[in-house]
Amino acid sequence: MGFWKKLFSGGSQKTWNDETSDAIFIYSQCDTCQEKFRNRIDKQHDLMATYADNGSAYRSHKELIGGRCRNMLIVDLEFDQQKHLLSKSIQNGHFITREEFEGQEPEAQQEDGS
Repeated sequence: MGFWKKLFSGGSQKTWNDETSDAIFIYSQCDTCQEKFRNRIDKQHDLMATYADNGSAYRSHKELIGGRCRNMLIVDLEFDQQKHLLSKSIQNGHFITREEFEGQEPEAQQEDGS
């Protein structure tokens, strides 16, 4: 049974690309209860066109409420005309890395001797 599970589940490791041509994943954490969120922003359906002077062409606005507390996280993302992420901001929480979301420590940066 393990063979079939690995075959159809893609193995035991979770693999998510943080940004593809179709979507971007945003990881965040509530400042009040420390609940973690992973959100997929679909570039075809979740982006709104903007006509601002700052050069951004698309934006996304998300309001997140978790199961632990009623604190609302407000996430705003800005994208360029090619739908690449330009900037992101969050209220009532903070952004985290994928490794922090998965419960792993981020890899330590290595110093090279040059």
